[in-house]
Amino acid sequence: MLEAGNIIPADLRFFETHQIKVDESALTGESHNVEKNANELPEGDYPLGDRINMGFKGTFITNGRALAYVATTGMNTELGRIAKMIQTDETSTPLQKRLAAFGKRLSVGILIICTIIFVFGWLRGENILTMLLTSISLAVAAIPEALPALVTIALAFGAKRLVKSNALIRKLPAVETLGSVTYICSDKTGTLTLNKMTVQETFETDDNKTNPLFSNSSALLNAMALNNDVSKDKDGKWLGDSTEVALVQYAFNNSLERENLEIQFPRMAELPFDSSRKCMTTLHKTEHGIIAITKGAVDVLFEKLNHEQKLFVPEYESKVNEMAEKGYRVLGYAIKTLPSLPENLDADEIETSLTLIGFAGMIDPPREEAKQAVAECKQAGIIPVMITGDHKLTAKAIAKQLGIISSEEDIVLSGSELSKLTLEAFENIVEKVRVYARVNPEQKLKIITALQAKHHFVAMTGDGVNDAPALKNADIGIAMGINGTEVSKKLAHDFIGR
Repeated sequence: MLEAGNIIPADLRFFETHQIKVDESALTGESHNVEKNANELPEGDYPLGDRINMGFKGTFITNGRALAYVATTGMNTELGRIAKMIQTDETSTPLQKRLAAFGKRLSVGILIICTIIFVFGWLRGENILTMLLTSISLAVAAIPEALPALVTIALAFGAKRLVKSNALIRKLPAVETLGSVTYICSDKTGTLTLNKMTVQETFETDDNKTNPLFSNSSALLNAMALNNDVSKDKDGKWLGDSTEVALVQYAFNNSLERENLEIQFPRMAELPFDSSRKCMTTLHKTEHGIIAITKGAVDVLFEKLNHEQKLFVPEYESKVNEMAEKGYRVLGYAIKTLPSLPENLDADEIETSLTLIGFAGMIDPPREEAKQAVAECKQAGIIPVMITGDHKLTAKAIAKQLGIISSEEDIVLSGSELSKLTLEAFENIVEKVRVYARVNPEQKLKIITALQAKHHFVAMTGDGVNDAPALKNADIGIAMGINGTEVSKKLAHDFIGR
């Protein structure tokens, strides 16, 4: 039995759900909460983010309640599989490899010289014991005893400089590794982006602008503030689904406070969000009767519009597609006035002949400093690559904003496309791929391994559990200090960046 606030203790199969939403960002990399249902999925190969009837160990429930049975436990869970992947031997840094190779060559050279001196001395008639002691003394003298101390001091100075830039070094040899990096693979959610859904763009219809019910501002902004289940804690922080928080925050930024509007337009009833309807409706009391505000997927709302507005659906679809191409997640809003509160709350009756007032486009926005970091990497000869569990269109849009994709030759590859490629075929194109979307932890590890097979030194940055295997096996692992999970911080064997 699960409810909001619970951490899922094992991998589960839901068989009864009630508006349940799960935050899986640490495991899948998706920034928005995933709504779950109990429906059986058709046979196929599904990424973790698309298994909407499953719950995974380590994720937590943000909304609703559900009943589920345990499918797998312990090391057989998705989290356990990641734990198996990180149980590998420690990888050596380029400096350690070079010093080890240098040490072997130096040892062989010293042994050859000492052997030559010993043989020549013995042939000249010198005492064998004397020549043996002389050769051993020469060998000891030729070994650079101060080299480890000098290397350590040099690396310590480098670590000191990096600390001033808010980067904590866990292994001193990693300081030198940073100068050898040719590729830097970065997780998107929480690393290149804020891991916080934000409304980026809104579109208002003519019916929204002329609506007499909300005289203080646009009907769309009022609908965004009223149609949600968001609340505030004692510190004034918004609590609730990340998507709804983003919508309420946008209305608040435009001078509409939800609590004040609730007093003016009190909620009388509601039709909760349902995965089959893909809509949520709240009914509010006004001076003119009851107003029903419906929020949901735009394609579903188009089918519920009144006859007059259905003529404009192609125009609305064009605007929605324009937003979708930017990687935005689009939600629509529609309203309907009723003379009184219906005795029976029937969704089929209430959610018909609606008037579309607009829609909002949301995305997890890129960090302001990330674009500059990408440009600096390119100037330094380091190729940045984005790896994310998010959808291909969203990942591509973010990559273009950050400058990761800068030409037509740059390839965007999804996890399903990657799984169909043979290792040889993948290695042939791996140097041209700039964005990997909808990938799982095993595929992140495959990407790192393929680049290393091409003799590249690879850095990996991340903050989630799903990044752990790649962080562990990359030449240099960098965990994000503020948003990073404890697993990613422990397995980023080289750096923790703030």
